[in-house]
This record gives sequence, structure tokens and C-alpha cells, in this order.
Amino acid sequence: MPKVSVIVPVYNVEKYLAKCLESLVNQTLKDIEIIVVNDGSPDHSQDIIDKYVKKHPQKIKAFKKKNGGLSDARNYGLKYASGDYISFIDSDDWVEPNMLLEMYNKAIKNDFDIVVCNMEFFYEDNDNNVEFKAALFNQINKRSLMISSSNACNKLFKRELFKHNIQFLKGRLYEDLATSPLLFLYADKVGYIAKPFYHYLQRKGSIMNSKNISPKLDDIFFVMKYLNDEFTKRGFKEEYSPELEYLYIEHLLLSASLRYLDYDKKLVYDKIKENIIKIIKKKYPKWRRNKYYGERNLKYKMVCNLIYYQQFWVIKIAKRIGVL
Repeated sequence: MPKVSVIVPVYNVEKYLAKCLESLVNQTLKDIEIIVVNDGSPDHSQDIIDKYVKKHPQKIKAFKKKNGGLSDARNYGLKYASGDYISFIDSDDWVEPNMLLEMYNKAIKNDFDIVVCNMEFFYEDNDNNVEFKAALFNQINKRSLMISSSNACNKLFKRELFKHNIQFLKGRLYEDLATSPLLFLYADKVGYIAKPFYHYLQRKGSIMNSKNISPKLDDIFFVMKYLNDEFTKRGFKEEYSPELEYLYIEHLLLSASLRYLDYDKKLVYDKIKENIIKIIKKKYPKWRRNKYYGERNLKYKMVCNLIYYQQFWVIKIAKRIGVL
């Protein structure tokens, strides 16, 4: 049985796939399986997969399926994973050669259920790479790491965690946000490595970076309600109330609003007023007292308050001059 199963969903990534797979077959942790799931990709990605399977038949397991989206491909890969731990790597990204070895060794040595590392955001059209620190708060523990980074790709998960009826939410944007916090709920111990092992490509054509407004951005409302319902149904809502509240502040009030404000349309302003702010006012009227929000810097708090009080013109100016 391999120590780590790496699940790689593939769709329209012929330009990036070889670099991703090369970074995985050359991991210093040798006892791994690489589960590559071709999610009905219409390009030449399968040719690249076949090439790597031929060269590394003992390491790579390749599957083809009808297109169902990123979450569906990850869930498909999970059915064939046999490693003690699971890693999810997106096929347009790449990782440092010692990523899995260091994260696995830390997990085994300390009996961690999840290990988190930093990421580097690199951009297709410029060299302004940015390191994302996955530990945002003074105390580094399970609760703070759960809300610092929702990405699945910069984490090593014990496979047993998925037996709590947890899968990636199919057909929705923000699939990591809908899944990672639930896995943390069942983890006893969580560790952190302050190294940017994971290199996360920011593609010009992606929904999150597109200049054309996508209705998929509205998935944030579904996902936040889903999280709230899952915390409640699983019996964790009261115990993890500060963490859930912070997820609403970070991902709904702040991040979703800033994404909408990339578009200069009246319907966007109405959506923030009538949906986002209304939800925050109803569910968390005392959100400024949240202990995690209290640890964020002045700039973070100013932007949250500008959104809450609908001072969108200030944010638009700040974006235009590069302050945000």
C-alpha cells in the first residue's frame, strides 16, 4: 500500500500537464501512486498521460471518464486511492520535489491527520509571483488553519477522513471551500510547514480571473449555505461558531464582494447590497467581534467595513490605483 495517493484531475491542460506530472514522478517520496483522471478532455492531454504511463507504469494509474467537472474527477479518483494519505494536485500546477516527503514525514512523526503548506501564486502573463501563507493567525492550530486556507491542493489529508461521508461538491465553483473545512472538523491533529511547496497557476482564462462576469460566481451563496447546513447537521455548528462566522466574513463579505466589484455594473452593486450584506446582517450582526477578524490588519478591516457600508466607489478607486 503506497504512503500517499496523488489525485490529478485533467481537463484541457495539454499546455501545462507535462510540467505537473514531471514534478510528481520526481518526488523524493518514492512510495506514492499518481492517479490521473482524464475528465473527458477534448485536447491532446490523453497523449501526454499515455506517454507518462508508459514511462512510469508502476507509479501512474490512468483513468478516463465522461466530463463531470473538477469535483467529479477528484471524487472518481478517491474511489481508487489506496494510500494512507491523499494529496490533490491540479493539472496546471506543479510542486516542489520534496513536498510529499516533508509533509508525509511530518504527518507520521506527529500523528497529524492533515498537514498544510504554503503556496506560491504565479501568473501566466507576468512575473509577479506571490507567496500565500496558509497560517494567518497568531496561534497555529487546527481551528486557525481550517479557516486560513480553503484550498485542497496545499494539504495532505489522511484517507480515513473521507469516510465521514465527505466528497467534493459536484458542479459548483468554490468546491474546496465546501469540502476542506468539513475534513478539518474530523481531524484530531493538524500540522503546518511554512514552505511554498505548491505552485498555483493563475490562468488568464479562468473564471476567477476573467473580465466577463460569470453566473458561476453566484455559487458562493449555495456553498456558504451548504457549509452552514453541514456544520449544523454534523453537530459542529455551536462548537465551531467563531470559525464558521469568520468563513462568512472572509469568503462572502470580503472575497465575493471584491470579485463582484471587478465588474462595473449596477446589478453587481445590488447583488452585494441585497444578498451579501443582508445575509451578514441577519446571520452575524456582531461580526466585528469575531476573534479571528480581530487579528487581521487594519487594511483588511477597512475593506470589510467599506463593503458593509456600501462605499463601493472607494474600493473601485483603490483597485484602479493598485492599492487593492
